[in-house]
Amino acid sequence: MIFSRRSRHILILTAISAIHLNVSSASSPADVNLEHLNLARKEYAKGNLENSITLYNKIEKQSDFWADSVEEKAWAYTRQNNYNKALAELKSIINPLFIDTVNPEAIMLSAFIDLKICNYKGVAEKIPLFKKEMLARVDALEAIVKNPKSEFVTQWIQKAIAKPLTLADLGKDLAKLPRYFFRNKNVLKNPKKIKDLAQHDLSEISKNLKKMKIIEIELIQRTQVSDVKLAEKKDLKFDVKATKDALIFPVREGSKEIWLDELGKFDVQTNGCPQSAAAKAGSI
Repeated sequence: MIFSRRSRHILILTAISAIHLNVSSASSPADVNLEHLNLARKEYAKGNLENSITLYNKIEKQSDFWADSVEEKAWAYTRQNNYNKALAELKSIINPLFIDTVNPEAIMLSAFIDLKICNYKGVAEKIPLFKKEMLARVDALEAIVKNPKSEFVTQWIQKAIAKPLTLADLGKDLAKLPRYFFRNKNVLKNPKKIKDLAQHDLSEISKNLKKMKIIEIELIQRTQVSDVKLAEKKDLKFDVKATKDALIFPVREGSKEIWLDELGKFDVQTNGCPQSAAAKAGSI
C-alpha cells in the first residue's frame, strides 16, 4: 500500500520538527499548536489512531500547522479504512484557498482514496491538479537551488529575520519558497542553507509524482476493463450533515467558492466500489 511507511515518516517529522521550525517552548499559541501536532504524530506512529485524531483536532484553524494536521488526520482515517472521513478532511485543504499550503502528499492521498472507492472521475481530476500545482513549485524551487542568493530569496530571508512571519505573510509567494523556511534557525543564520530546504521539497514532490504516475496507470487499466464510464462516474457528494440548527451550503463541483466556516466540517458519503474484476484486483 502507498501508506505502508507513513508511521515511520510521521515519527521522523516529530523528531525534526522542533529544530526545523525553530520552536523551543510552548509559551505562545503557535507553540501550543505545534506541541499538539507533535503529540498527535507520536500517537499516530504508535498506532493510537483515535488519540492522534483527538490531538489533531486541538490545532486551531488559524494556525500555520492546521493544514498539515488535517492532512495527517486524513492519513489516520485512511489507516482505519474510513475513507469518507479521510476525503472530508482533505476537501478542507485541497481547494483554491489552501492549495499553495498543502504538501504534495495530500493530493496524492486524495487521488489514492478516490481510486480505492472507484471514484475514477475524482482520480482523473486530481492528476492534472497535482501536475499544475506541483510542477509550478518545481520551477521556483529549482531556481532557488540554482541561485540561493537571488534578490527574491534574500528579500524574504531579511523579512523573516526582521520579524516573525506566518504563512499568510508570504501571500502569492508562498508556493515559490520552501515550506516553513522562515522558522528555520539554520536558514536565518546562514541563508545559503535555504538551498537544502528547496532540495528537500523537490524530493517530496518527485516522490509523490512517482506515486501519482502509478495511480494514473492503475486508473487507465481499470477504466479500460471496467464497464464504468469515466465521464459518468459520480461517486462522491460533498455536503454538511444537517441538524435542526444548521444551514447547509452544498459544494458545487468545480466551484471556487469557499465558505470559511465550512472548512473542517465537510461530510462525504460514498456509494462503494463496483464489484467488477478490475475493482477487486486493483491495488497499489
